[in-house]
Amino acid sequence: MSKKTRLTPTATEQTLLEEVRVVLIPQSKDRQRFQRLLKERHYLGSLKPVGEQLYYVAADSQGNWLALLLFSAASKHLKHRERWIGWTPAQCDRRLGLVVNNSRFLILPDRSVPNLGSRVLRLALDRLGADWQAQYRGRVESYPAWSLLTLILLSMLCEAPRGQKDLAKFARRLTQAQRRVLGFRRNPQGRYPAPCQSTFSRLLQKVQGRKINEVLLAIQKKARGRPPMEDLIVVDGKEPKHGTGDAVLSAVTVPSQFYLGSALVDTKTNEIPVARELFTELELAGRRVALDALHTQDQTARDLALEHGADYLLTVKNNQPSLRQNIEKFVPVPQTGFSPFGTDTHTGANGGKEQGSPRKSHD
Repeated sequence: MSKKTRLTPTATEQTLLEEVRVVLIPQSKDRQRFQRLLKERHYLGSLKPVGEQLYYVAADSQGNWLALLLFSAASKHLKHRERWIGWTPAQCDRRLGLVVNNSRFLILPDRSVPNLGSRVLRLALDRLGADWQAQYRGRVESYPAWSLLTLILLSMLCEAPRGQKDLAKFARRLTQAQRRVLGFRRNPQGRYPAPCQSTFSRLLQKVQGRKINEVLLAIQKKARGRPPMEDLIVVDGKEPKHGTGDAVLSAVTVPSQFYLGSALVDTKTNEIPVARELFTELELAGRRVALDALHTQDQTARDLALEHGADYLLTVKNNQPSLRQNIEKFVPVPQTGFSPFGTDTHTGANGGKEQGSPRKSHD
């Protein structure tokens, strides 16, 4: 017959509950003792966790161990977990880095008192988030932040297109040896996986954008020199396709693909004022700047021409009929050659040469 469980602690046990503390165990011989106790006392035995891991012990006022807790990186696939949370496969891929496993929880049998388990678990959870951030804030999933930032720099030097999706494509083209040198972590199959688009999104949410921007520009200047003056500067915005978040407005040169700068477009505004603010951080004097139809505004054109000394190329669509008619009336249609020898032209409406798009305009 089993012994009846006592639900209320005695006065002495209540004092123990009030004095118990949870401490983090560093890389030391204490972990050997930790694993030995798990092997001897836990019904699942000891565990060698893969990846991120934190070891905690609950101790009394004299430092005697009362309980053990082991937290580790989340398992990649647990269908019951995903079903309970309500994640789709895509959501799981993006958010798995926010989950931590409580891999082992052991209350030492000879030190057990009523309410000790809930008390210890509460103390551990109160500090787990801060401890995890302090220990692994330099990592995004399986990748050190420095390796992902290095990969972004490499993509710039290789003139890869910009954006998280393009970064993920660039990463997939790296060899296993290159990924190992970058510090990527091996998976259970012994291979070095490439970071996905959502990994770069989470990275860019954590870093200080302005500081990273300054470092990337400095390295680019040292490695590649200055952008060609004759190149077109293209200012374009990208919005997240899935979920919420700020859009990013970036400036690059074409065709040389020099990165010049970027700015966040808060969800409470749009690209127009952000672009004008970005102009102040770029060297635009004597340059040509192209923007899409959203930016075909008097103030934007005036800022580029009068404040920054730049020429502008703005797209005009049919939703601005008066402006389009004025352009067709007052601006000569440029010649458009289609022959590789430049001798053939295409006749457009009204007997003139076909109108190019976008059109170069001056305020």
